[in-house]
Amino acid sequence: FKVCSKSMIQRARHEAGKWAFDNGYNMPVSTLARRMADLAQVNTQAASSRPLACIGLFVGVNDEKGPQVFKVDCAGHYLPFFAATSGPKEQEAMNFLEKRVKEIKEFDKDQVIRTAITCLGHVLGSDFRGTESEVGSI
Repeated sequence: FKVCSKSMIQRARHEAGKWAFDNGYNMPVSTLARRMADLAQVNTQAASSRPLACIGLFVGVNDEKGPQVFKVDCAGHYLPFFAATSGPKEQEAMNFLEKRVKEIKEFDKDQVIRTAITCLGHVLGSDFRGTESEVGSI
């Protein structure tokens, strides 16, 4: 549901912008995830609105806590993750990452990216060439 995803992104941008205007600094990713989860939970209670049919992964770097990943679902749950996946083969990818979580904590940036690409290849059952994927990092 492309429309639901766009709606969540637009609302998250609005909330982050409002926070920055009111408080004078950028909204922490944990606060944004909690706010989006609260809004999603309200949508489950109102008869006139339907819940969003998407899951949001919010990633940010906190000055005090370092990198953070939060997963927000349409029912209003939000949880912090060390590594997170979403989609049709989510459970298989999470199993792959859970087996390597202790190793990943000691990896540098290049090793983390390689592990992510390896996970994607493992889940999809195919190998990737350098021209077939794009990687972004924060």
